[in-house]
Amino acid sequence: MSSGCGTRTGANPISGVRRKTGNPTRELEKPMPKYSMALYLAAVVFAVATLLAGLKAARQWHQASKILADPKWPLDPTGTLLFRPVDPIIAQMGDICALNEAVEDSGALNASAAHWTKIAVILGFVAAIAGIIAALLE
Repeated sequence: MSSGCGTRTGANPISGVRRKTGNPTRELEKPMPKYSMALYLAAVVFAVATLLAGLKAARQWHQASKILADPKWPLDPTGTLLFRPVDPIIAQMGDICALNEAVEDSGALNASAAHWTKIAVILGFVAAIAGIIAALLE
């Protein structure tokens, strides 16, 4: 009694040729439809694009987390220490301005990273759908 293992067929998405997987001589059957091959290729292209968009988003979030507040005080005449104003009000105003600039820069990077994450999700969805349709049409 046969278990049916020799009757399974599979298609090689690279060559586009269907082969009997259980037959040692690997007789060729009909080739994979061209639209199915194109969908497999589209799925791979969209998957790579998803990876690149996700990595760009991760890089921007990493850069946003590394932004530091710098009041940009000039150096003293010896060039070794920061020249900080003597008046505490002016010194605090400089620090607050530096914090505001850091928050603005970080927020802009976070917004851009969220945009790239949205793009990565859409590309991943398209890649998954293309792969599913290609598998169903096989």
